[in-house]
Amino acid sequence: EISNPFAAPLLRGPVEVFLDGALLTTSIVGFVDRGGWLHLGLGVEERLRVARNARVEEGSAGLLGGSTTVDHHVTIDVASSLGHPVAIEVFDRIPVTSDKDIEIKLVSSKPASTKHTQAERGHPVRGGLAWSVTVSPGEKQRIEVVYRVTLPAKNELVGGNRRE
Repeated sequence: EISNPFAAPLLRGPVEVFLDGALLTTSIVGFVDRGGWLHLGLGVEERLRVARNARVEEGSAGLLGGSTTVDHHVTIDVASSLGHPVAIEVFDRIPVTSDKDIEIKLVSSKPASTKHTQAERGHPVRGGLAWSVTVSPGEKQRIEVVYRVTLPAKNELVGGNRRE
């Protein structure tokens, strides 16, 4: 995202983006008024790799097993084969509910996460999390998140309980 640096509007049309003298991408931009913002996706950096894996464990809680707990263990691995360190922002979400019988709790996050509402983009989200990590050349960074969904034992998850 960059602001229009000119005193005149930018008209709709093709654009070529160069980085260090090399063509990075070509695209089409829409009309951008004076002082407006230009949003342009630069594509995927193939030398950065991200893998997200989730593991679920189901159990019971409360007196006489009155509640079902479903623990979600999420790992996000970020690896770089770039020739220089890169700062990366990672965004994820945990579920949210308005059902008073269901509790969703963030149990742990390594490294510590910050809340991310995405309000600055005009598309707010609930349950958003954000991390900022720096990945050195040839290095891998791991983000680990655990959240727990607790629901009455009489209720069943869509698709059935996993123990049956």
